[in-house]
Amino acid sequence: MYDLTGFANRKGRSSIKHERAYLAAKTLIGYFGLHKNPWNIVDVGQLLENYDLRFLDLPEAIWGFTLLLDDTATTIAINQNLTPEQSRYVAVHEIGHIACGHPNQFHNCLQEEWHQTQEEFEANIVAAFLLIPHTFMETTLTPNNSPLSDDEVEEIAMHYMVPPDLVILRQELYNLVNY
Repeated sequence: MYDLTGFANRKGRSSIKHERAYLAAKTLIGYFGLHKNPWNIVDVGQLLENYDLRFLDLPEAIWGFTLLLDDTATTIAINQNLTPEQSRYVAVHEIGHIACGHPNQFHNCLQEEWHQTQEEFEANIVAAFLLIPHTFMETTLTPNNSPLSDDEVEEIAMHYMVPPDLVILRQELYNLVNY
């Protein structure tokens, strides 16, 4: 069974501020019309057109990064050895950093390190909201908010081309903010 405990309160941090990420994601969803058909994979192509997207030969542990060079140029680099699902997630995760206005100039998405900092957690929140539509969550989850089974998590992850951990995060976010 996937561990559903504590995404919103990871490692004892009781005040993760998911509101900034939630508002950033809702703004992007509305502006780009990302969830017009919530039953299909979310088309993030238009969203990515605004960035210099590069697939690079990066060390295995580095999935991608965002580099804000100046006010007009933002590069999103993705490890060329990732699967299409991983690449898609990393690109949207990096957009999450940009949408949340994270102050660092360099954001790094590392393999297996989902919630090391509040900034990384917020970027994952944006990715979860963007890639797994509210309408789908609303119609899929049970009224008593019982956890999805491992098979359900895997099925949703495959359907939306996202990592299973993002499905789990999305379920917990839905339970927190009902969106």
